[in-house]
Amino acid sequence: MKTRPWRTALALCAFGCAGLSAEQARDSYLKEQMADRVFPATCRALWSDALKVIAQQGYEMTGSDRQRTGQDERGFLGNTFSAGHATTENSKGVLEAETDWTKDRRRYRVKGYPEGIDGCQVRITAIQENPSGEIGVGREWRDFDMELAVLARVSPKDAAQVEAGAPH
Repeated sequence: MKTRPWRTALALCAFGCAGLSAEQARDSYLKEQMADRVFPATCRALWSDALKVIAQQGYEMTGSDRQRTGQDERGFLGNTFSAGHATTENSKGVLEAETDWTKDRRRYRVKGYPEGIDGCQVRITAIQENPSGEIGVGREWRDFDMELAVLARVSPKDAAQVEAGAPH
């Protein structure tokens, strides 16, 4: 039996498109579930967990956050020339930290926004530098999978409920 090339291409597209569609559905679902989620802990209480999730993915923390996440201490030059910064807190209680660049020119910014007495909104943003190295050019996006990983550490029950409803 002779197969026509266009049928093979159509079949491959159907399988590939279905996989892409499932991934897009999961991404949309996570965005919907995590976009405005208030974690059931204060920002200070969950902050170490948030940083550890990032550090466990191989991202280098800076300053005092290295000790907080179990990474070896860096010297003065290592901290001085890092693109990231250790945790800071502004007058509204917002916590922020940034990792250093990886070899593939990616890093993360983590922010914790206090919500009420015992809540925190966690925002984890991936930052990808342009491969050309052109300053100010690249892209940023919220990493809802990383935020879900933090939720799993802070409130496994809430994370399990989110995962249970996710398209596969």
